[in-house]
Amino acid sequence: MTNENLEDDRVIDKEELCSYIVERTELNREQIDIILKHGSDYLNGQEEDEEGVISIDIDEQVSYITRQPDVSLSEEQVELILDLEMDFFLEKGHASARED
Repeated sequence: MTNENLEDDRVIDKEELCSYIVERTELNREQIDIILKHGSDYLNGQEEDEEGVISIDIDEQVSYITRQPDVSLSEEQVELILDLEMDFFLEKGHASARED
C-alpha cells in the first residue's frame, strides 16, 4: 500500500469499514475499533521504500497488536480483521495488491 493511496481525495469511512468487518465476523465493534487503531499505529511506524510503498509483514503486525494490553482477541481473530480491512481497502480502491 502506498501513502499516495491514503492521501488522495478518497476518504476512508471508518464507520463503513467497521460495519463491513462486523457483518462478516460478528465480532464486537469495540474490539474491532481497538484492533484497527493498533493496526494503524503499527503501519505509521513502518518505513516507506524508495517508491513510497510500505511493505507489511502481517505476522509482525498481528504480533504487535496482540501484545497490546487492551486486546483480548486471538491471533486468528486479529488476522481475520486485518484481512477484511485489506479486502475493504481493495474494494474501495484505497489499496492495491503488490506482487514481489
